[in-house]
Amino acid sequence: MSGRGVPSWRVDDFLQPGHRWLSASITAPVRAGLVYALVVFAVGFALGTIRILLVVPRFGPTIAVLVEAPLMLAASWWVCLKCAARFRVTVSVRARLLMGLVAFATLLAAEIGLAAVAFGQSPVDYGLRLRSLPAAIGLCAQIAFASFPLLQAGACRVGRQESRHQ
Repeated sequence: MSGRGVPSWRVDDFLQPGHRWLSASITAPVRAGLVYALVVFAVGFALGTIRILLVVPRFGPTIAVLVEAPLMLAASWWVCLKCAARFRVTVSVRARLLMGLVAFATLLAAEIGLAAVAFGQSPVDYGLRLRSLPAAIGLCAQIAFASFPLLQAGACRVGRQESRHQ
């Protein structure tokens, strides 16, 4: 408390390990988002390798991405469920938005990093590539990926309401 009876606080007060606000509100969704993105990135790396080596030469890049996207989205949905449960992310809109935003930012950073290391692309080159149809389809799938934590929280809420009314 300050001298005038008004509570005083500092940002440092909220960043102490074990502080209730930090651990409950931020840590679980951030950790879940990081793990969610990295696991999905690994799955995407494996499927992307198969797509590039086997599917693109036979059917072209657009068809290859259209085949890969539903598989990636199904895997993403499952991984999201597991991460949210494992890290006990609440079904609040704030927690699920944070999880999705962290996951999206992590996934984009990993992709831009891979493009730079493996293919010598700058971040600008990566962004310019999004003008192609296959890359735009991939970006739409990534936006869906980022929305899954929030969509699953909504599904949990609906399921709870239905069970209460029965």
